[in-house]
Amino acid sequence: MLRCATPMTTRRAEIQRVVDTILRPLLEIDGGGLDVVALSDDGSSIEILLTGALRGDPSATLVKDHVIAPALRKAAAGEITIKYTI
Repeated sequence: MLRCATPMTTRRAEIQRVVDTILRPLLEIDGGGLDVVALSDDGSSIEILLTGALRGDPSATLVKDHVIAPALRKAAAGEITIKYTI
């Protein structure tokens, strides 16, 4: 049986693609990283664990607000709830 991609699965896949191919490699350049702890089926929420140099770094707030969040919002084509865990 052939399954067609729904907007929700496409949204989730795009978010995962951005994390894997853009955000993670970008953060790793400076010794940071991120792991996806949870990603909702419909792509409306994501929980992220910051790792490496970003863990506990005061500048992580800038990275979250000006790099991670905008990229995820663009990938989600709208609002997405982002939760950061330590």
